[in-house]
Amino acid sequence: PKPAKEPFIAALELCKAEAKSTIHVGDDLVSDVTGAHNVGMRTVWYNPKELPVPEEHQGKVDASISSISQLRDVVQAWAS
Repeated sequence: PKPAKEPFIAALELCKAEAKSTIHVGDDLVSDVTGAHNVGMRTVWYNPKELPVPEEHQGKVDASISSISQLRDVVQAWAS
């Protein structure tokens, strides 16, 4: 189970994707963000309450969004 690396690696293999070119969006800082970060994916924390990133997760959250509609702007910013 997440945050172990295996589920993320399996998903990457299934999609024939590389971690460095993959973005993982999740709402759980431990199982989603930390797990994806640990395999080298870019991470987006879905944070509808707009909470600050806790100190222990600093450096693991590449972007934080409070609405899924913000995801496009994040992806476009990273693509440029």
